Order: sequence, then C-alpha cells, then structure tokens
Amino acid sequence: ALLFNTKLKKLIDYIRPRIEEITLLTNGFILSDWIDRNDNENLDYYIKNIDFFQISLDGFDEVTYDNVRGKGNFKKAVNTIKYLNSIDKPMSLHATISKNNMKAIENHFVEFVTKHNLYRNDINHFSFSVVRALGNGKNMDENGEICTTLEYEMFLSRLQQKINEYYPKKFLENDDIISNTICSAGTQVTVSPNGMCYLCGLVSDDPLSNLLEDDFNEIKHKLFKLHKDLDQKNIKECSECELKGFCFGRCRVNNREETGSYIKVNCNEDVKEEFYRSIVREKILGLPY
Repeated sequence: ALLFNTKLKKLIDYIRPRIEEITLLTNGFILSDWIDRNDNENLDYYIKNIDFFQISLDGFDEVTYDNVRGKGNFKKAVNTIKYLNSIDKPMSLHATISKNNMKAIENHFVEFVTKHNLYRNDINHFSFSVVRALGNGKNMDENGEICTTLEYEMFLSRLQQKINEYYPKKFLENDDIISNTICSAGTQVTVSPNGMCYLCGLVSDDPLSNLLEDDFNEIKHKLFKLHKDLDQKNIKECSECELKGFCFGRCRVNNREETGSYIKVNCNEDVKEEFYRSIVREKILGLPY
C-alpha cells in the first residue's frame, strides 16, 4: 500500500477526522527503507496518523518467511517491527497459516516474540488465520496446501501450550464465550490505496464503494445496512444449530466464495468440532495475546 505513498496520505488526511481508528496493513518493507534512510518526514507522518500497524508475517524465522516473500525481506520486516516496538507503537503481528508454514511457526513463534521483547503490557497483539481459497489461495487449495479448520484449531492448541510455558495466560472470560452474531463485517471497512472499500481485510471481487468518489455518508449508510443484513439471524442454516450464539455464522466473505451468498453457510461436523475445540482451548489454555 505504501508504494502509493502520496495517494495514501491524501486518503488518510480525508478519513482521519471522520473515523475513530486507522489500522495500516503492511508487510513493513517500505517502512524499513525509511528507517534505514532516516526518512523522518514519512515516518513521523504515519506514526502520528496511524493508530495500529498490522504486519503480515508468513513465518517467524528467516527461511520460512523468505521462502514466501523473497530473500532478504525477513530482515526488513524485523527492522520495522523492532522500530515500532522501540517507540511503543501498537502492532498486530498476523500470520496466515497453511500446511507450508504451520510447523515452522509452531517451532519459532515463542523464540521470535521473546528475542524481540514483543510480549509486553498488552501493547502488541498476535493473531492467526487460516489460508482460504481466495485470490492466491485458490492455487494453494488446488495444490493441497490449505489445512482444514480442524487442523488449524489443533495447531492453535499446540502453540498456546508452548506460549503458556513462557508467558502468563490470558483466559477467555465467561461472558466472552457468547460470540457476536456477525464477524467484523459492517463494524469496520478495509480501504485500498485506490479508495476501494471492502468488508474486511479479505479483499474480494465485491467492493462496497470507492471512498474517493462516493459520498461518505452514503458509504456509512450502506455499511450499517450490511451489518444488519448480514446478521446471523438471517442465515437459515444457523437457525436450529446448537452453536448459534457461540459461532457467529463463519466468515461472510468466505461464505460468499463457497456458496455464492454472504448469508449461506457451508458447514459440517468438522467445522463444528473446530469451534467446540476453540472454546475449550480458550477456557483451559488461554488466548495467544
């Protein structure tokens, strides 16, 4: 996104006074270049105007990461992470899990977090998601590289047990067991540098609008309407499910990719088992942040 630096700054200047929080999704490469060049003009601008940096990590060791992102890029990502951490700028380190990197992340996550002093005072957040058959993920799906939701949940359980050996647990509170009836769709909007708006970070072929061309109030109205329309109560498959109220009806973008509709769910017993296991994990083992 930062390759479109001038355009992105104009976009941020426009939306900054109109919203509560801006999160920048980045791989950290351009920020690393600015750090090395002491480009304080650009660094200061983004530090001032961005509330939260979400940095994508395909691995927590150099070999795994560079195998995906290209040789030398792990050092750039780490350079950015160390800089932001040194000034107490909140970060979310997000890893997308596939069969290609699952084992390596399990082996190196705690080592990475410990080495760079990232697990501290709730400043930073760590999140994981499973690769979906969207965009580049379609090729991975064809090659059998995408893990099942159950395999992913088992990975999270193993990882959490390793985290617990080094860091205090943060447990799921009783009230937190009851999920919202929708994912983040309608509560946030992801904006690309060209102004196109999407339901979430999973960019699809169904943008909401263009922030640079459409009226801002109309965009908000459309977003609020979508939040209402995409509620779990409108998902027929969920109406008599025993997990209703615990599960929010799965990822809406993934629903549309699999079924053709945001509010139609392709659910099965493995998916349900994964969700049951997640509740047990979060109650007994804790949360990975």
